[in-house]
Amino acid sequence: MPDASSPRGFYSKELCGGTHVPYTGAIGVFKIVGEQSTAAGVRRIEAISGERALAEYQRALATLRTAAGLLNSSEDQIIPVLERQIDQIRALESSSKG
Repeated sequence: MPDASSPRGFYSKELCGGTHVPYTGAIGVFKIVGEQSTAAGVRRIEAISGERALAEYQRALATLRTAAGLLNSSEDQIIPVLERQIDQIRALESSSKG
């Protein structure tokens, strides 16, 4: 794939999963969990798939729903609610210092 910022002007798009599967649909759910540099211009992507990836998505969704409940918020509004609360805490902290 073209990439002007890459030393070679492109980057490789193939993945090596270490295990061969008969077709990509056999992999099922796929979730990238990390990435790192292994050499100049080479990135290593770590991922989970199948039932393990599905369980991770379900765990993350449960955490999101719990956080939304604690904030009396919808899942979509967690960030704005947290930002407002952080602003309120900062305002209280600065007013107590003065």
